[in-house]
Parts: sequence; structure tokens; C-alpha cells
Amino acid sequence: MFVDKCIRGIDADRKRCEEMVEKLLAMVTALAPGIGYDGAAEETGDTVQAVARRRAGLSSEQIKALFDPIGQTGK
Repeated sequence: MFVDKCIRGIDADRKRCEEMVEKLLAMVTALAPGIGYDGAAEETGDTVQAVARRRAGLSSEQIKALFDPIGQTGK
């Protein structure tokens, strides 16, 4: 009943989901080895990629590989 009444027919907004993942504090912790946990934790409110560019000086290719949420989850 739940599936039929509440889930079936729902389509995820992929662009919005990607934007939300970009701002998850959990994603910023991947920067901890490079800028320290405190440095990573104080960077809330910005995208992970912006923090990586600003604080760690990572290239776009490095950022893409490091912060790939699909790669991190193994799915």
C-alpha cells in the first residue's frame, strides 16, 4: 500500500540531489587529511569543491576523483 500510494511514480530531481550532496558536511571530511579536521569542519555553507580549491589547492581532476559520492559508497 505504501509503495502504491506514496512512492510509485516519484522521480528524483537528480540535479537537486547532486547539489545537496555537494554541501554535505560529511563530504568535507574527505579534506581532513589535507587541511585538518577543524579546518574542514569550519567550511560549512560552501560546496566541497569550492573548499577543496580554496583550502587544499586541488585540481578539478583531483576534486572529481576525491569527492565522487558514487565511488565513496561503492555503488
